[in-house]
Amino acid sequence: KSSDEAYAEMAGPGVGIVGSWNDLSNTGEISGDYQPKGYIVEYGGMPGDPIIQISTSTTITIPSITSSTAAVICNPGVVTLGATANVPVINWYTSATGGTPIATGTTFTTPFLNSTTTYFADASPIGCTSNVRTAVIASVNTTPVLTTNKNVSICENTATTLSASTTAGVINWYSSLTSTTPLVTGTSFTTPALTQNTTYYIEGNNNGCLSIGRIAINVQVITKPIVVDENLTLCENETLTLNAGINNVSYLWSTSETTNTITIASPGIYSVLITDLTPQGCSNTKTFTITQNDLPVIDD
Repeated sequence: KSSDEAYAEMAGPGVGIVGSWNDLSNTGEISGDYQPKGYIVEYGGMPGDPIIQISTSTTITIPSITSSTAAVICNPGVVTLGATANVPVINWYTSATGGTPIATGTTFTTPFLNSTTTYFADASPIGCTSNVRTAVIASVNTTPVLTTNKNVSICENTATTLSASTTAGVINWYSSLTSTTPLVTGTSFTTPALTQNTTYYIEGNNNGCLSIGRIAINVQVITKPIVVDENLTLCENETLTLNAGINNVSYLWSTSETTNTITIASPGIYSVLITDLTPQGCSNTKTFTITQNDLPVIDD
């Protein structure tokens, strides 16, 4: 051309009309549709130019990492990282820039790692600087260790909050040893009101590293004192003894008395809170409904 241009920059497949010119800078972008992918040499084509006879062609490839594979292990150990490139040789480094390769190839087996470490893969030949090293992470996660109270006792028809702690990650709560959907995730779980012994299970999860076996938490349900309400009759001007009906428990009457029996002299509704002697102190209330029969009145 009149400007003595020696090459043409063509638009990428995803840009504009196929085969159109692409107005790039001399260097172009590092990647994408606006990255130079090669060159087209101009061989005339104007009136009076000789017939073009192309005897050879050359392809220029810009080395780059096309994909990478990170790795995760539970607890310290050794992992293998992977990478692929558009050229045969891949070099591995310990830093994003500078330094010398520590390995060559599509895979790299790390030394023994105690913590998460980042390595870098580069497709450029040694001595060339691509400035586009790809970070590949070797993650080292610790296995969670859980602590909890494995045996809990509650009174029937009540709920309770179970708790646990972990050295790492989160805690998932399950209804069975094999269920896959957690009831909740966290350090505590509040049960519904329970009427029978129930077992729950916890498992620690630290980014895919699971605690060793699920831990069972057994919830023992203690039956409350069994009571039967009573309807009694009191004769006028007489007294009546009310009996809680259960021994070896504690008592609290609506009259503030704390004995097994109380004596009353008037009708009404009386109740006694009966509490067993277990550490949980399970209670139930018995109610007495007292009606009065008046004495006969003789008129004559």
